Amino acid sequence: MTGSARTDLVQAALVKLYVHWTPPLLFPLQLTHLPSRWQVGSVTYVPTAGVLAVSTYSLGSGPPNLGADGGLVYQTGLPYFDVTPNGPRANPCYVDPHHSAVKTINGYRVVLTNQTFGNLNRHDLCSHARGLAVFMSEYSAHPTISLASLFSHLRLFGRNPAHWTPNPIR
Repeated sequence: MTGSARTDLVQAALVKLYVHWTPPLLFPLQLTHLPSRWQVGSVTYVPTAGVLAVSTYSLGSGPPNLGADGGLVYQTGLPYFDVTPNGPRANPCYVDPHHSAVKTINGYRVVLTNQTFGNLNRHDLCSHARGLAVFMSEYSAHPTISLASLFSHLRLFGRNPAHWTPNPIR
């Protein structure tokens, strides 16, 4: 066996070992009944209790577009999520008296905020539900789905990563 063949075998074994021992990405919520072309577009995560706990992610429906952030994190018109377990001093959702509305969706209090920056509209939803701090945001003049409607499609799994899912969209 040549040196390069041996190196290739060792590298393949290391990759296989890494893949075998890498814990799965786990999501604290799941979206249901959405268009089939929607998928997770970007993810940030932290190691927590032996799993990789997803804290922020965005949805995409194909190759990234050059939205407000250049397509690096989110696609224009599709939501971005920030979901973390509530700590003992979790920040309450900010209610802007000029741009926010407080509603109840699926029994949870949510704050919906809409603001315009030039010709870009930002839509935000904030809630503390089932032990999670949930923040959703999208940038678009005409969102694909309203955040209030999207929130009604959420299954929230609570604070414990043992109850989270590797399948964020069902």
